[in-house]
Amino acid sequence: MRVAVYFVPHRCPQLMKAASQWLGGKEIDISSIPEAELDNLLQAPNHYGFHATIKPPFRLKDGYTLNDVENELAEFTKELQPFFLPPLELARINNFFCLRPKHESKELSILAAEAVRRFDHFRRPVEEAELAQRRAAGLSERQEQLLQQWGYPYVLDEFRFHLTLTGNIKNENQAELLRRELSLRFDPALEEPVCFDELCLFVQQGNRAFTEHTCFPFGR
Repeated sequence: MRVAVYFVPHRCPQLMKAASQWLGGKEIDISSIPEAELDNLLQAPNHYGFHATIKPPFRLKDGYTLNDVENELAEFTKELQPFFLPPLELARINNFFCLRPKHESKELSILAAEAVRRFDHFRRPVEEAELAQRRAAGLSERQEQLLQQWGYPYVLDEFRFHLTLTGNIKNENQAELLRRELSLRFDPALEEPVCFDELCLFVQQGNRAFTEHTCFPFGR
């Protein structure tokens, strides 16, 4: 089993509807992208769910249970107060599309860094096979340091808040077609203000998709 702490914009109905329709493959007709390839492009975001990663997925260290993490998350969120994210925009990071803030948020960066530290004592050290998989993507010296210390290379000063919409894109023609389709679907929803007001515990059993387990509102 793996667990993760995610943010999901539950209070944004237009955004959640657009994401559900997109990841569910509803009425997607991009003639130049074969259906099998489109399914493959949606496989990764479907597997992990529509979310932004705050504490990356990890396996529990011996002696800890899911209930222990749940209790810690309940205590952590009691200490937090809701805040609004900067406006989101459709963006491309490396070879995948996502939604991300137009500019940085100090509140968000502080919260994400604290979450990485707060829950790390529950984390079992990352296995060599997973380390090798991370390194295969090409890491900077700093990202390698973070991988070794925290089990994930994109945390703390390398953290980039984003909600993933596709897997890796094979070519630029596909990228342009996907950008147009995603803009049509998501641009109207991006006018909604996004309040960061809760954190959710997600769970993965075996190789199954991650599922939402419990959500905790801030300040309660």
